[in-house]
Amino acid sequence: MRALRQNPPHSSKTMADPAGEDPRLASIELQQLWFQLQRRQWASLVVIPADPGSSAAGVATSLWKVGTLIGNPAPKVLNAERMGPGVIAELIRDLANAKEAVTAGLDQPRILVSIESVLSNPLGIGIAQAADAVLLCVRKGRTKIASARRTIELIGRERFLGSVVLNKTR
Repeated sequence: MRALRQNPPHSSKTMADPAGEDPRLASIELQQLWFQLQRRQWASLVVIPADPGSSAAGVATSLWKVGTLIGNPAPKVLNAERMGPGVIAELIRDLANAKEAVTAGLDQPRILVSIESVLSNPLGIGIAQAADAVLLCVRKGRTKIASARRTIELIGRERFLGSVVLNKTR
């Protein structure tokens, strides 16, 4: 997969559509990634950086852009980076409820959740394990293979749909 540029992270802490975003601005690579992610059924997808101190919010928001263009219903996006333990516990329950709703055949919007690295905040492991699927973000020239491997090991290899390589930005 080609390296993608990550957009600046959004700091929204509620499940909402980022105001003013135009879904037609998503790159070809992100549109292709969206369709690759559709190969497996999921109602909730966690997007996580392998590097402590990095953000995956830009990738989650960019995927949201594509999903709003073609999804029915349109997906929701949530930036769960730097959330406290109480809010994280509530999010884990919400993800479990979303999974049950899909299993029951209810038409629910997909949820894209960005979290910080589980190497810097292990509470994210619970969020990733409560979601249907996980996408790992690695940075070209920055991410250490050991960090990516450890992240996969902590969450569980079976949860990952794949990874995306981002150009080194900050």
